[in-house]
Amino acid sequence: MTRKPAKQMPPSGVLKALLDYEPGTGLLIWKKRDKKWFLSQAHGKRWNTVFSGKRAGTLKTNPRTGYKWRTISIFDKPYLEHRIVWAWMTEKEPPEQIDHLDRDATNNAWLNLCESDVLKNSHNQSMPKRNTSGVTGVTWHKQHKAWMARCGFKGVMHHIGYFDDIEEAASAVLSFRAKRNFNPDHGMALAPYHRVLADG
Repeated sequence: MTRKPAKQMPPSGVLKALLDYEPGTGLLIWKKRDKKWFLSQAHGKRWNTVFSGKRAGTLKTNPRTGYKWRTISIFDKPYLEHRIVWAWMTEKEPPEQIDHLDRDATNNAWLNLCESDVLKNSHNQSMPKRNTSGVTGVTWHKQHKAWMARCGFKGVMHHIGYFDDIEEAASAVLSFRAKRNFNPDHGMALAPYHRVLADG
């Protein structure tokens, strides 16, 4: 399946004319707009009254997975918030993929974002919510009556082995991932949105 090309961003000059960004918090705030951006003075006054000084964007949620992210519409065109942040900060077109280091796609603080690709992204994932063992990559195998360790890498599921002790299985998975440069936190905890559901 061919990945859909990322939407080209508005020029950074336009982004900075319309938005303020707080790198520490990740918030994008609508600036007060000059009348040149509007068809009429009345329209501009209404817009500034409603939006100026307010946080830009909308929180989106995938109803099937619970995955959350943020988008911002600029002149009626929606853009991913983290891509706007990248363009705002670097004044360059964002890379094909941007990873959130803490795996929270709603946290667009500058230090939480890094350039990535499909492989790197797959090496920095949260624990699947269907996990029942408490260890990503380890499941109980009824037929073998043992803990089965496995890990996906470059589109292939690798069988690591069967273990009597879950800690040994977990250690084998961690070793496999470390040798292939996975993020050390890969699979160590549920995604933030799943943790909220679990705690609730």
